[in-house]
Amino acid sequence: MKNLLLVVVLLSIITPSWAQNNSEQHRSKYRAWISTMQVPEPLKGEIYQIKDSSIIIHSTLETKNEIPLKIISTEINYNVINQVKVRRKNSILIDAAFGVVAGAIAGGIVGFAQGDDEPSLIFSFTAGEKAMIFGSMGAVVGGVFGTVSGLIKIEIPINRDKKTFNSSRTKLLKYSYLK
Repeated sequence: MKNLLLVVVLLSIITPSWAQNNSEQHRSKYRAWISTMQVPEPLKGEIYQIKDSSIIIHSTLETKNEIPLKIISTEINYNVINQVKVRRKNSILIDAAFGVVAGAIAGGIVGFAQGDDEPSLIFSFTAGEKAMIFGSMGAVVGGVFGTVSGLIKIEIPINRDKKTFNSSRTKLLKYSYLK
């Protein structure tokens, strides 16, 4: 029981420190899927730069110890882009982990709040045991919901139109490496 309380206190202290990221110093990298009318499969990579009438993406072909060895740069003109989908790198793993932790904490609190059962011949649980059971169930449910939320991609339609491309430019710049 003391261990569970210690974990909850430590997580409540550590969690606010994740919110202290400075977006100017730590640029987030995003994965992009660009659907074009020329290629049936979307082009995958990181949006490197948004130009007046095109998008430059970088695709990594080879890596060694997470260091890119070969990067291909592709410039895609707006008049062939149907849609751009964007998702933060590792969002599935991060959101799943956050869901597991949040679900475990919420389930543990709910289980502990129910208190001890009256002694019985069949089943009777202490508040700590209920906290562990509900915390485990909450972790599973939270992990599933976190994974699903991490799979969501932001869709930006271009529809091979210059006006739509220009109106989406500021949104695309948020996901570009060069601002």
